[in-house]
Amino acid sequence: MADKPYILNKDDGRENERIYLYAASRSQPEPYEVMFEFDDDSLMIYCSCPAGEKNMHCRHRINLIQNQSQALANPHDTEQLRALQKAQEWVNRTTCRQEIQRLRELEAADNTLKACKARLDKHFAMGFPLLERGAAQ
Repeated sequence: MADKPYILNKDDGRENERIYLYAASRSQPEPYEVMFEFDDDSLMIYCSCPAGEKNMHCRHRINLIQNQSQALANPHDTEQLRALQKAQEWVNRTTCRQEIQRLRELEAADNTLKACKARLDKHFAMGFPLLERGAAQ
């Protein structure tokens, strides 16, 4: 695990600016590092996983944004839990959760569309059932 402290202070005396959390990974023995960086204009959230390094959303960041402490490499580490709580305070000051909720809604709509297309493909391959007599078309 990285030797960086969980929370770093900037030299200019402002509020804590960076929080490091360590997210568990099933694909590698070492946890991924998720960094929350807060300034006057925005909250940036970085992850050292392959998707995170390409600036794509990854489950590590989303799990920690959604306050899922079980995503931490050690969810019983009190320093990590305090750091997660501070990160949540920062997340609450952004549109982050609303954007993730919108993504979830679009994913659900996409899944509905895919299921509808699959059903249509099945009917093209195997035939469309007949309507019962008297049913409206």
